[in-house]
Amino acid sequence: MRFFRRLGLAVLALALLPLLASCAAQKQAEHRAIVTEKLEPYECGTITRLHTYGGIFLASQPQPEDFEHAKKGGIKTVINLRLPSEVTEFDEKQIVEDLGMAYYNPGFEGPEMLTDDIFDRVRSLLN
Repeated sequence: MRFFRRLGLAVLALALLPLLASCAAQKQAEHRAIVTEKLEPYECGTITRLHTYGGIFLASQPQPEDFEHAKKGGIKTVINLRLPSEVTEFDEKQIVEDLGMAYYNPGFEGPEMLTDDIFDRVRSLLN
């Protein structure tokens, strides 16, 4: 079960690429993605577990202020693979949409929910 939650958080992080690029770009004149050739730890905002690989960022649950960083970094879409009932501290969808970004939540938990339909929906969103 933990594996699937972590997988869900990792895929959520795919949508957070511009957020993390914006933090890295604070020292640069322009925002751009960071691309590494191996999995590397990374720091940005209040995100506690964060790694990057090949221009993709894998992150734990962002906090509301982290989505503001995402918007500044050029992110347009957030994909959350956690179930809506798992994020109860704040209304993530409302925060993201109030910032003018699209929000998708094809959440799943556990192997019984990890179906071909979920894979197809997430692939479609990532494309």
